[in-house]
Amino acid sequence: MLASYFLGGLMSVHRPYLMHPIPDDPSRAEPSRSSHSRKVRNSSRERCIELAIELVRLLCSVWDFPNSVPATLQCNFFYTYSIFDGAVALAGALSQTPPHPRAAECLELMDRAMKLLKDCVS
Repeated sequence: MLASYFLGGLMSVHRPYLMHPIPDDPSRAEPSRSSHSRKVRNSSRERCIELAIELVRLLCSVWDFPNSVPATLQCNFFYTYSIFDGAVALAGALSQTPPHPRAAECLELMDRAMKLLKDCVS
């Protein structure tokens, strides 16, 4: 639980920069922005995606071993919200042009997250 709080919190810090485009040509970048601020925005975007991947992978792995988690924690609000939140961030990675280099992994984890959420409903 602590790991998911930590990963979810960090992901939320970086999320505002998730949909900022990567400037492929420095001359097309906004003139008021320094090259340092462009690097920071890009690194936050990548960090958000990495954290989302790690969060969804962690929560899915917990689901794979249901006996390791007390029944009161299985499918509770925080668990389902965290997996949904991570999957939404992964959807942001998939909506990038050009596609994110780890797009296939993001799609696979999104599928796992949606199956897990479906299992929580039933």
